[in-house]
Amino acid sequence: MKLPVKLILAVLFLVILGVGVASLIKTFNPAPFGSNEGDEYITIKGVKPKDVNVTGWATFYGGGEKCDSFSFSANTGKVTRAAKGTIKIEHDFSEDENSYELRIPYKSYNTNCGMKLYEISFKVNNAFDEVFAGFRLTRPAEVTDKTLLPVMHLESRNCNAKISKWAAVERWSGDISCEFYINSKKLKGSRNSLSTNFDLFNDSTVIRYDIIAGKDYRSEPMDPETGI
Repeated sequence: MKLPVKLILAVLFLVILGVGVASLIKTFNPAPFGSNEGDEYITIKGVKPKDVNVTGWATFYGGGEKCDSFSFSANTGKVTRAAKGTIKIEHDFSEDENSYELRIPYKSYNTNCGMKLYEISFKVNNAFDEVFAGFRLTRPAEVTDKTLLPVMHLESRNCNAKISKWAAVERWSGDISCEFYINSKKLKGSRNSLSTNFDLFNDSTVIRYDIIAGKDYRSEPMDPETGI
């Protein structure tokens, strides 16, 4: 039995359309940074509760006479040649739900502005708390003996939930707090910002940052009306 010409043409059209869609998806959804040949990055990884999401940001600053970007200071009223760029990193390369692995760029390709990495920050969240166990690494104004080297083990230990009631508005709120450690040494207070020498970073640099739940850790969202 011969197939109608219109049916054959319709099938061919759908096949061609499918190939075109696949090509567009490949074009507009490139592989994540860190999976391409030539990507230069450091690795930040560690263990975490399986319900936790970890997001990273890399912030670059630069300037100079050749810079094609400008910055305005509200304090002085001056305009200078300066640039700022922030890259958000969400892709998790770990295949284990109890761990994570982020690949953070440490070099900028904007050579006109001499961009340098000045800050790496992490945001941690789950369904109960939008942000906890955050950590920030910054470039120091001056490199000294006290400046941390890029080989370090960071930890957020005893991450526990606390729920309290706001009497004035009759609503409940909750958050998660953690204790911060570096190389097994507990940091005082709520300090979660450290200086490190970014100039020592290379493609082999690995920073371990573990997020460890305490006995009162909570994953489930809370009802602000009942506190449950």
